[in-house]
Amino acid sequence: MSEKPLVSVIVPAWNAQATLDATLASIKVQTYRNLEIVIVDDGSTDRTAEIAGSFCDTEPRAFLVRKDNGGLSSARNAAIAATGGEWIAPLDADDVWHPTAIEKFVGAALASEERPGLVYCWYRDIDETGRLLGSGPRWAFEGPALQRLAYWNTIHSVLLSREAVVCVGGYEEELRACEDIMMHLAVARRYPVAVVPEHLLGYRTRPGSMSSDTNLIVRSAQDVNRRLLADGARLRADVLQWNAAYFEKILAESALAKGDRAGMAEHLMRAIRLDPLRWGAYAAYRLTRTARHRLLGRGKPLPRPQFDQIDPRANLLSDADEIAWFTALLRRIDERRVARLQRSEALEG
Repeated sequence: MSEKPLVSVIVPAWNAQATLDATLASIKVQTYRNLEIVIVDDGSTDRTAEIAGSFCDTEPRAFLVRKDNGGLSSARNAAIAATGGEWIAPLDADDVWHPTAIEKFVGAALASEERPGLVYCWYRDIDETGRLLGSGPRWAFEGPALQRLAYWNTIHSVLLSREAVVCVGGYEEELRACEDIMMHLAVARRYPVAVVPEHLLGYRTRPGSMSSDTNLIVRSAQDVNRRLLADGARLRADVLQWNAAYFEKILAESALAKGDRAGMAEHLMRAIRLDPLRWGAYAAYRLTRTARHRLLGRGKPLPRPQFDQIDPRANLLSDADEIAWFTALLRRIDERRVARLQRSEALEG
């Protein structure tokens, strides 16, 4: 390309042939054009490299890097080293962007009064065919945001400043999961954050994917906090306690999914002891919802359109069986906490 790309899109891929075509197609149709695309084949044993190579043959902005399997962080770091864009946009080989994603990321970065270390957007959950399963939370964190992100890290798609990535030393390769959370918090510790308040990412979870290994995710998330504290980050004690309760809630849901009711009850009680307001209300919500299902049956399933058919600005319901006043209560608890943390960040920053 004659013009130096402003944005380097990086796609780490390992045995991703089932979804890689859709991921690359969503990059190809981006309305923002001043970008390069590097796909890292991280030691795949399927047709990933062949699919990526065919894409590069027809897309002059793209090239392929092949390496031995070293994990997601290693693949991302290899991609970053092979590119030169001022901004870095990682996209996992499971996920898809709305066509305007990069354009809106760049617009938000350039419009910020102070150069952000990262820009993020909201997401929607999708299935293997790209159909809507639900919508992620709509939190808009801007400016100094370390404490808020440590409490409620809902980021799945970002535009990262290369300066910030270099400053924090790249992705942590010793982490087996949550390396993206580590990156986001490390950057937010040093740089302001910006947001595009739209659902621009389709976030896909497949059976057997890393994100379905609950114990690994929880251990890695705990390790992220330990590493940040060891590095001198000042994470608030209440945030750490709320995190610990949330981890127990995640383990409770995992135990229930496996039919381990005793384990579910044990983890849920730990969550309630650590954070009685938030998870006591959540337990009451789940009990009420279960009772309603038994009495009335489940609600009518919501329509499942394709991700790219949905207006990214639309606030779609994520669950036809929601109990509105309970979900509003849980949201209100989180809003009060987020507001408190924002005031704390303003005083510190």
